[in-house]
Parts: sequence; structure tokens; C-alpha cells
Amino acid sequence: MSPKREWIVIFGWVICIGLALTGSMYYPLAGQGVLAVLAYETVVIFLTTGIALLVYKKALPGT
Repeated sequence: MSPKREWIVIFGWVICIGLALTGSMYYPLAGQGVLAVLAYETVVIFLTTGIALLVYKKALPGT
């Protein structure tokens, strides 16, 4: 995978994590603290990280 594509995967991962945390602050956990949000989003963060690592290490098919 070229360095440019590696940065795209990393940037996409950061955006996904940020959107998950931001979204949970507004709807399901409105009024809760940051620790409650992180506990709620732990599964989402682990799954997103796992997918990003697979893409990062194995690259996309055909690249």
C-alpha cells in the first residue's frame, strides 16, 4: 500500500471514531459524562479499529 493510501486509512479511522463519539454524546447518552460515552462506545471503537487494521495491514483488494 502506498504511503498516501496508508494516510487515507488512518484519516478515515480517526473520522469514524470521532463521529461515533460525537453522535453518542448527542443522542443515546445526552447528559452523561465522557466516561459513560466511552464505555458505551467501546465495542464500536474496537470494531472500527479492527477493520482499519485489517485494511491497513492487508491493503484493499486489487492494490
